[in-house]
Amino acid sequence: MQRTTLLRIRTLSLFTFFFVTILLPGQAQDYQKVRIMLNLTPGYTWFQTDNPRELQAKGGTFGYDVGMKITLFFQKNYAFTTGLFYLHTGGKISYTDSVTLMLKSPLEIPGNTRIKYSINYFTIPLGLRLHTVTFGYMRYFFEPGMDLLFSVNPRAGVPAYFDGKETCSDEVNLFNLAFYVDLGFEYSVGGSTALTGGITYMRGLLDITKDAAGKPSDRLAFNTLGLKIGIIF
Repeated sequence: MQRTTLLRIRTLSLFTFFFVTILLPGQAQDYQKVRIMLNLTPGYTWFQTDNPRELQAKGGTFGYDVGMKITLFFQKNYAFTTGLFYLHTGGKISYTDSVTLMLKSPLEIPGNTRIKYSINYFTIPLGLRLHTVTFGYMRYFFEPGMDLLFSVNPRAGVPAYFDGKETCSDEVNLFNLAFYVDLGFEYSVGGSTALTGGITYMRGLLDITKDAAGKPSDRLAFNTLGLKIGIIF
């Protein structure tokens, strides 16, 4: 029994080795394995809270996402994606009770005072891109994935007290996670070059703020809805 099992394992191992080293490279010759995309995504971004009694979302703002994505195909119409992007997001909130806002100098503000956040992240996407077959020069894709986000120079403003925004690193968590969904098309313009466009939705999964200085406990998440345009090489 043990010899039979060992023989089966060896046979399966040889078959796997043969499939990976011989069959897959042969199939991969009819498509480009690695492609690079340059993307720009303008859109609308807003906040959402799980504690609306003590913290209210008061509207959104313009946002954008710009960067480079690398697509690693493991089959003709299926690929893993990653890259590096710069995401600008933000929104407006107010607290029901008075709070201390941790800016360059702590600022105590009364309840129902509007605060405008402007938060930037370096993001690393990890996604799975699914393509349709090609129709003429066009093919479509669907890509769900996750983003790793690292906060860079977050800023906050209180229009009732001062113009502009001040650095608020003590208010914002350094790390965040988000999920995203892309839906769009690729239009070939010759060779391996293509134009791409579509819509994208991203939602943060972790709390943006630290709830410092006695602020109420909550999870403040961002949402972004945008139009993606780009070029693929």
